[in-house]
Amino acid sequence: MKRSFKDEKGEYLKKLMEDIDMYYVCLLQENEMASERKCRDLLKNLFSVMNKRLQDGEYSQSGGYELYCRDRDAIVEQYRREPNKGVSAEAVLNEFLKERGPETNSILYMDTKLTENDRKIEEERQKNALMKQKLKEEEEKRIESERMMQAEKERQKDQMRQMQEKFNKEKEQQQQEMDRAIESKLMEREEMLKKDMKDKADLLNEEITNLKKEKESSGGFMKEYVMPVLGAVAEILPTFLNYRVLMKGLKKVK
Repeated sequence: MKRSFKDEKGEYLKKLMEDIDMYYVCLLQENEMASERKCRDLLKNLFSVMNKRLQDGEYSQSGGYELYCRDRDAIVEQYRREPNKGVSAEAVLNEFLKERGPETNSILYMDTKLTENDRKIEEERQKNALMKQKLKEEEEKRIESERMMQAEKERQKDQMRQMQEKFNKEKEQQQQEMDRAIESKLMEREEMLKKDMKDKADLLNEEITNLKKEKESSGGFMKEYVMPVLGAVAEILPTFLNYRVLMKGLKKVK
């Protein structure tokens, strides 16, 4: 922005800001994918011992379901204590637990220690646990969405500040150039009048009048070009963010 010049209608500024917004959205997507990868790897590592017990048939014996649930819940708590999981921590956990649902049910019905009534109670408990996890995921999304929107407001506020500073500086420079030009024309007119060259002096008068008008109207640039550009660009990022959320939702449905 500091190096730009002669962008009188803000065309290049708008293109720059659009490109920055697109790049920002790509970074958000990369950040989300990195979080997903990290969380999946973490769960895979945490559940490795439990998977070994599953293969060894420890959960297939009488009382195995209680042991399975105790081990699983301990690992979930350990997972939640791990720092720096990123924006997809609860979403990945929700997906992971849903994927292990058939495995949980299989162990539940293999456990000869449990009665039919016990199994029904446990099935209901599993459903409630998954519902709670889904609510945690939704809360995570809500918090992240609010955080992104707040960050976007701050970003747009900073853009406005930078643009106002640049506009004020350029306006000051332009005003100084106009003042010098008017002063030069006034001196030239005085010379023409001294030499009785009235026609040329009248032409200079017209030029001086036009320069003064141009000087007065130069403040309209911010309102005429910069503000519409910022207003248009301000709509771009939220649109992309909403599109990203929508596409993610469709992907999950599939």
